Amino acid sequence: MQRRALLVSSASLLVGLAGCQSPAERSGSTRSPSTSTTRTPSETETATNTPEPALVGDPPGESRFSDESCPGTVASCYHEATDETAVYVRPSAERAEMGDSIEFSLVNRTNNALFFGPYHWEIWRESEERWTNADSRDYVEDLGAEIESGDEYSWTVPIDTDGDRTMNSGRAGVGLAFESGRYCFGIGPVEVVGGRSHGTVGALFEVV
Repeated sequence: MQRRALLVSSASLLVGLAGCQSPAERSGSTRSPSTSTTRTPSETETATNTPEPALVGDPPGESRFSDESCPGTVASCYHEATDETAVYVRPSAERAEMGDSIEFSLVNRTNNALFFGPYHWEIWRESEERWTNADSRDYVEDLGAEIESGDEYSWTVPIDTDGDRTMNSGRAGVGLAFESGRYCFGIGPVEVVGGRSHGTVGALFEVV
């Protein structure tokens, strides 16, 4: 059974919901997110006002996946980003061999702090033109963290066949034994403090 991280923020009123899923639920590319927001109507209206992107952080570059699609639960992927994109995940590489590692950085180019859960990452695997969730973690309580404007937060994903790794806030892919194929790393929900939610943002990568 797959269990997801629990994300809680009194500042942003986000409450993550974690639970077991059946194999059938995990096999689709449009799984319902395991988190929900508890907002009043007025808060929902306020959340639609997105801060303008600040001229900080590295803008997205060219991607080998320019014509590819991400899992349905990912609101935006790195290869779809532009210089005006305020929040995205930047991979240190889009292709890796066994024994390598990839660093994924959540970049905040808004003028406000960004709220997220360091343990609230996901990794999907593409198989037969479908995305399946490859995350096999148990419950992890995640109280959330913030990234100031112009800063970023990074996770290291070891690309190996072991899947036996120590869990901490700076590593992802725990319990996942990689094999050749296409994957997507995602983190979410990501929310501008006092602003809108960007949902789950991610980046594609390939293991060869």
